[in-house]
Amino acid sequence: MTVTPPPRPENLDFPDAIIPYDRANILTYARVLDVAEGRDIIDGRDWREASIIILGCDPDKDESAARRCWDAHVARACWIIGEGLPVFLASDRGRSGR
Repeated sequence: MTVTPPPRPENLDFPDAIIPYDRANILTYARVLDVAEGRDIIDGRDWREASIIILGCDPDKDESAARRCWDAHVARACWIIGEGLPVFLASDRGRSGR
């Protein structure tokens, strides 16, 4: 199975607001959290392998860049399911016209 990683924003310093990237990649965040929290959703792979599969970042080519990308996505996923969730849900209600 071929996995197409999501395009990443150039600046990995995400704002405290929901951006289009978040909406497009909510499942990416779930996959990242599954690995980060040890749920081993993708066959027990560690962050290095998961980074290639989920984000398209290869630690063998540039470990520090891959780690920054991984850490930024883990942090963003945690923000989304924490304090960002009400913002996400409120913006979703506004999008649906309810």
